[in-house]
Amino acid sequence: MMSEHYDSYYQETDAGRRKAMLDAMEKENTADQMHSLRRELWTLRYVDKKTGRRVDLFLWELVELLCLYNTARLMKGSARRDAKKALEALGASAAAGYGKEGETVLYEELCNALRLYLHTCDSKSYHKRLFGLSELKEEDWQRKVARDIWRLSEGLPKRLGMTEDFAILSKAARDTFCSRFANGEALLQEKEELERGKDKKQ
Repeated sequence: MMSEHYDSYYQETDAGRRKAMLDAMEKENTADQMHSLRRELWTLRYVDKKTGRRVDLFLWELVELLCLYNTARLMKGSARRDAKKALEALGASAAAGYGKEGETVLYEELCNALRLYLHTCDSKSYHKRLFGLSELKEEDWQRKVARDIWRLSEGLPKRLGMTEDFAILSKAARDTFCSRFANGEALLQEKEELERGKDKKQ
């Protein structure tokens, strides 16, 4: 059971504030063996190794995976390699050595990144139709967001034959989306049926 501080840490999306909260949590509970993993994931996510600058590499990798969906059908081999690199960058190996507790910590961190991603989907540019000529209706915008989440959680893992590799990210994506949208499950199911219909036609 996470304390209130831990819950607040995973709700907060500002990197600087999260760093301060992480420092406070470590002082509060020195016996928590997951501190080292949380610290490693924070650094992996927010510190550019080349420049040392503050970034959000998890957001970058989520977008990279979404882009892979469009190329995976024709270039499956290279797409699988790129997907494995992205999952590594999202903390897969870092968490692997900590067992089930490590998976939980990684899941929470990915949920945090996905909440931030969904927040970016509220931007005016994301709400636009092709070429930005008109704005999407609310239901069409929700379907657009559902498309992205479905591709991350179901479409790309299945297309690459990497369902097990994507398991934590897939659960985080679906859970975060369904927490954000009351009709989340229905939207994802609608997308699944639509894609099934496309596959039958091909």
